[in-house]
Amino acid sequence: QAVWEDDPPFYLYVQDPKTARLVFTLFDEDVVGGGQSIGSAHKKLVDILPGAKSNDAVSMLKSQVIDQLKQSGKLQEAITILTNPETGEEETIVDQDIVMQAVNDMYSSSTKTDIKM
Repeated sequence: QAVWEDDPPFYLYVQDPKTARLVFTLFDEDVVGGGQSIGSAHKKLVDILPGAKSNDAVSMLKSQVIDQLKQSGKLQEAITILTNPETGEEETIVDQDIVMQAVNDMYSSSTKTDIKM
């Protein structure tokens, strides 16, 4: 199992998680040229994130993130509601860094999987 702790995470934006597949391709590292494909494997997203089978995966993920923020005690830091004194309208401000850290904390250990070629 390979782990690159110093590399920043990457994010996937998926339109239909029920049918999406992740494809992994391993390349050799050539000093000159673009490298050659050594092998490839794929996995259904629902096999890695079983909750993606849900019809409303976005709502499910929001609930999980909010629960994670509650458990970590960072919900009030992550979400602030301000009221405009002139109009009385409420505005919700979300600290994306705190929310993304909660997502990383939720999935960093549970999505590790071995893919054999």
